[in-house]
This record gives sequence, C-alpha cells and structure tokens, in this order.
Amino acid sequence: MFRIEKPTDDDLAFFHENGYVAFPAVLTEEGRQGLMDDILGSAPVVEFLSKTEEERSAQDKPHRLSVVPWNDKGPFADRLFDAPLALALLRATIGEGFHFCHSELRVSMRGSRGLTFHQDNLPLDPAEQHKWYVQMLYYPNGFERGDASLWVIPGSHRIYDWGDPSPYDHFPVKWDVEVTAEMLTERYGDQVGGVLQAEELALPPGSLVFLNGRMFHAVSSKLLDSPREMRLMVNYLYKEPGDPHRFTQAIPPEWLDRASPERRRMFLREASAWREDACSMSVARPSGRAYSGFRSNEKSVLNFRPISIGFLSLPILIRAKTAVGNVSQPLPDGRATDTEMPEDD
Repeated sequence: MFRIEKPTDDDLAFFHENGYVAFPAVLTEEGRQGLMDDILGSAPVVEFLSKTEEERSAQDKPHRLSVVPWNDKGPFADRLFDAPLALALLRATIGEGFHFCHSELRVSMRGSRGLTFHQDNLPLDPAEQHKWYVQMLYYPNGFERGDASLWVIPGSHRIYDWGDPSPYDHFPVKWDVEVTAEMLTERYGDQVGGVLQAEELALPPGSLVFLNGRMFHAVSSKLLDSPREMRLMVNYLYKEPGDPHRFTQAIPPEWLDRASPERRRMFLREASAWREDACSMSVARPSGRAYSGFRSNEKSVLNFRPISIGFLSLPILIRAKTAVGNVSQPLPDGRATDTEMPEDD
C-alpha cells in the first residue's frame, strides 16, 4: 500500500525540528485508489454526496462533511491502522507503547471555509499536554496551494508553557487574539529559540503528513472555482499511554474480534466520555476525573457500548465543539474563515 516501509533518519530529524514531515505521493496507486474507494463508499459520504445543493445548503456545514469517529472503514482504510510505515513512525517517536486515539474523515467541497491556526493536542487533563499526540493525515487526491491547502507553523510544537491563565484551561479553547506566527513569536519566541513563520504546503495525490499534535496548523478555504470538486482527507491519531484525550473513541467490539495481538494492544485503553456529553449538548464537565472510567483491559472495552454517532447527529456534535462564535477572520492567504473550534485539517 505504501512505496516505503520506514522513514529515513533525515525524515525523523525534520519531524523533530519542525513538528511535521510530509511524504509526497507515498501511497502506491493501488493503495491510493483503494483508499479513495473506501472513502467514497462510506455510508455517510454516499449520503452526503447524494444530496442536492439545495439539500446540503440547509445543513450547518453545507460544503464540508466531518465524520468523527470514522468507524465505517473499508479494507484499505483498515490497513492504515498498522501499516509498516505507520508503525515505524510511531515507534520512532512515541516508542513501543502507543495507543490509537481515533480517526476522522473529511470531505471538503468547493466553497468550504478554511480554519484558523490551532493545535490539536487536547487531553482531558491539561497537565498531560506534554505527552505525545501525533496525527497521520492522508490526502488521497492531494491539494494545491490556496485550495483547501494545509498551512503549518514549523517549530511551534516546542512551546511548552502557555502562561497563567492558559488558553487550554478551558474548552472550547479561547485565545484573547487571533493566533498567528507573529503572535506566537511575540509571546513564546524565547521558548522556541527564534522567529516562527507560517508555511503553505501543496501535495500530490496519495500523500501523507505526519504531524506532532502540538504544532499549529491551519487550512485555507476551498476555491469556488477549484478544478477539483472536493478534497478528501482521513486522519489517524495516536497517543502516548495515559489519560484519554477529549476525542479518544470507544473501540467497536468487531474491531477487537478481528484484531491482531499488536493491534489489540493499541486498542485497549480508556475511552473519553466527553463525546457523549457533546452529543447531548452538555459540554461542561463535573469536577474530578473527566472521562468514562473504563480501564484498559479487554473486558471493560468489550462491555463499553460504542458511542453511536450517525450522520444525522453529527451536526449536533460539531455545534457542541464549535460554540465559540462565527466571527470572520483572515487566514494567511487572506481568505475569511470562522473562528470556530477546528474540526478539519
């Protein structure tokens, strides 16, 4: 499925220095087309794409579909859990002890709004933000600059102290100003050892971006006259052992039934109960340990009822995640975006 099975030493050095590393066209043509077929054949995607423009315009996000967690995987998407390159990247960063957190599927149509700079390392316990949280973003049909492109701020993952109070003491995360490379340099430049600058990527079909969850990144809007009708992306997220993150999903029992011993090890961990609260529009957490309490053993995971988030309930989840407002702000390329809690990359 991949053209390579492990990163080079230069790849890993670039990742640690910058907070991300890109692998252009790393999927074989068979793997790329197979992943495309899995995405386009997924039930929520089929339903979304079957709607008319008028039907989609009545939705909260008419130009973007977000499936979180993405459990309806085909055979090629299933192989991404523990493909040799994925395992090599995880072992070279987190080590042998890593857990699968969750996966996401995004479809961005022409006119889809961009996202401001943000980072995705959001453990339920802010004290655990120093632990590893990495993302594998797969782009089976790629993207061009200025057209649902990925922006990064290399080196921003090295910020370790947000000050008091920290914007990450609350959820949704609240900053007092727009996050830019200049703002981060002004406030935290002494921690990163220099000036931070935003960079825009362009990647061919079949590419992978391996990203440190602490690194700030953004997404530009998808052009209304884009030559590509949609940009497809799936994101597989992994974490260092410890408390669950806000989006650590429950593992469907059928995944465990067919899992290899190694895959079972990455699946057996606590799931976050925050998602159930989000679906009921009750985001506020009680004091104390803010997750389900199910422990990382086979019995507890198998007995845990997977959270069912169907297509129709997804906008409710998104609104719970994005209750910050709708103030228009420019991305680095000048296009407007919503200052909502990010839910796409």
